[in-house]
Amino acid sequence: MSMKRFRILAVSVLAACLSLVLSCSESDCGYSTQAMANFLFKSSIDSSGVAIDTLTVLADGTDSVLINMDVRSSAIQVPVNKGAEMTAYTFLMTVNVRDTIPYYYTDEDGITQIRDSIVVVTYRLADRVEMYYKNKQHFISPDCGITYTHSVDSLDYTTNLIRRIDVVNPVINESDGENFHIYF
Repeated sequence: MSMKRFRILAVSVLAACLSLVLSCSESDCGYSTQAMANFLFKSSIDSSGVAIDTLTVLADGTDSVLINMDVRSSAIQVPVNKGAEMTAYTFLMTVNVRDTIPYYYTDEDGITQIRDSIVVVTYRLADRVEMYYKNKQHFISPDCGITYTHSVDSLDYTTNLIRRIDVVNPVINESDGENFHIYF
């Protein structure tokens, strides 16, 4: 093979490799395409905000831990399964309850006295939340692909610690708006 043909072949191979590398560049999508369900925690007594002492959220049917031992959570965002019309979560919660217990005793003069003793009781409870919804796809762009909007039809849940769940906004998408209030 002549030197001229070798150079042409080498330049052609180099150009092909360079075009292949450049065509595999990163996506230019600056848009979040994952729909997140937003839960806010509230008191069932006065609707004020509540913080769970320790919270772990599992995606049922998988081995995925969505939130792992989050401390003093008052709101969370969890992904919605876009390949199904139901997503189930297990909420594993640790709650420390402080209580005052009166302690009665008799002093050296024979008079009954009272003192308060503060006791902290730790509860570890689990609740399951099942969310049923309809999916709708939206094409964003070739770089971003498809995003999903989920319209919630209903919820089922256990009531070990959860008292009720209100649907504030049944449309779940990639925005940060509130979807559910969980009352404890």
